[in-house]
Amino acid sequence: DHSLEPNVITYCVAMTACKNGQQWAEALHLYDKMQSKHSITPSVIACNAAISACGSGEQCTKAMELYEEMQGKHWLKPDIFTFSSVINACVKTQRWAHANCFFEEMQTKYRLMPEVVTCNAAITANANGQQWAHALWLFDMMQTRYQVMPTAITYGAAISACEQGQKWDEALRLFREMQAKPSIKPDVYTYSIMMSACDKCLLWAEALKLYAAMQSKHSLKPTAITCNAAISACQRGQQWTEALWLFEDMQLRQLLEPNIITYSTAISACEKGKQWAG
Repeated sequence: DHSLEPNVITYCVAMTACKNGQQWAEALHLYDKMQSKHSITPSVIACNAAISACGSGEQCTKAMELYEEMQGKHWLKPDIFTFSSVINACVKTQRWAHANCFFEEMQTKYRLMPEVVTCNAAITANANGQQWAHALWLFDMMQTRYQVMPTAITYGAAISACEQGQKWDEALRLFREMQAKPSIKPDVYTYSIMMSACDKCLLWAEALKLYAAMQSKHSLKPTAITCNAAISACQRGQQWTEALWLFEDMQLRQLLEPNIITYSTAISACEKGKQWAG
């Protein structure tokens, strides 16, 4: 019954399901089978689905090979989703230089203007690759040249880049800019970075405000990393009382298990406060 024969749409749906299920190898098998067994010419959407599946499976080399394969087929023109997918694949494997090449090629060769997902991926790739200056340049260009408004993910990636470059003052500036936009809500990861920034800048009181705000304002539950950063900020600021309060709050209210970093930081806070008995 030829009515039950799979078509390109069927294969695209199946490959997307494989991507969502972290089955990149099966997605590639379907991509090959579509052409070899059913003689179906792949569409841009089908190629994108295969590239995206490889990216999700951290198979950057295979994702780039699929992109190069598209170049050899004149009827296939990469679109914005193609570039978002292949740049995201670079993010997961810290290939920031490749990500920047794709970001540039998208504009120069295909005349495609970056949109928010593509910009976020490029900024994240550079942040992960410790290319903080280029990440912040992209963050600026995103708004000034491309007229794309940043999201919570964008700010998180830019703030992460500041952390990598130890640009704590810039991280605090970006976070305050982010807070001034009611539509953008920080996540736990961003709060953790900001408390680390407060720690490095000796802003223990600001760290405590952030610790309270993430729970009261955004209903976010602190993680062990968040608590450790807040405790460290108080320890560095010689606020042993606050450090011990956070240590207790972490266990009693947040129901989190302290780790070696937590204990070391809390003990150091007591030492600075000359609280030998504990």
